[in-house]
Amino acid sequence: MLNKLRWCARAFKEDHADVLEVVRSAADLEAARSALFHYVTECQFRIHGKRPEHTPWEMTVVRDCARVLRTMLTASSDSRAGFSVVRAIRDLAEGEDRPDLSPAFFGELSHLFNGLRGNPEGIDLGISSVEEVSGREAALVRSEELDHIWEGIEESMARYESGLEPEAMKRREERRRKVQEVFGATDSEWADWRWQVRNIIDDPRRLAEAVVLRDDERRAVETAVRMRQPFGITPYYITLMDRQPSRRFDHAVFHALQLCSVK
Repeated sequence: MLNKLRWCARAFKEDHADVLEVVRSAADLEAARSALFHYVTECQFRIHGKRPEHTPWEMTVVRDCARVLRTMLTASSDSRAGFSVVRAIRDLAEGEDRPDLSPAFFGELSHLFNGLRGNPEGIDLGISSVEEVSGREAALVRSEELDHIWEGIEESMARYESGLEPEAMKRREERRRKVQEVFGATDSEWADWRWQVRNIIDDPRRLAEAVVLRDDERRAVETAVRMRQPFGITPYYITLMDRQPSRRFDHAVFHALQLCSVK
């Protein structure tokens, strides 16, 4: 659950006053779009032009955030999503009330602008000390860093059950049978990728027939369809979804549904 006090219009205005200032004097929406494009590109080149002061990790984050922001700021993005990030930023700059902007919107945009400046909030960039040494010493330092990274990976993976565990395989088989019954599919049809593609679900009501959706998940899918975001899921992928409301075994799968309502 996102912190509504941290990710809100007030906090965004305080943290990103420079972004709002860029569009405040824009004559219209297109002028604001152009100003934001220039701001994003200028920030990127400012960081990339000072290589000794920034690590490769920081510059990678800056580059990727700049790419995402430029895509979000395009007129074609407005058209496809039925939502304008540029207009939202301009409205905030002009003090317009935008109750439709959710904590997810402010959180996503804040992280992108923080990353654009080379200081993403709450993210450890893993700054390496390899560059401070050389030869065998550098190899040992890097080996130790990789061991530390792997320890973190193993710790994260240990929180989730392996898909090869007998219980997991049994649950998957039971789900497959239930979904096959919904679609009236034979085993040979189920194994045919062409049948899977022909039966892609892009309707929230049809999806709810095949898998149990919580209210927030149903709203996320409905929002995606209403906002014309590409949404579709094969019957096979539905079998990977946990039928229990706790979503104990498939947080990542259902998280993809919840991301549909970010805007």
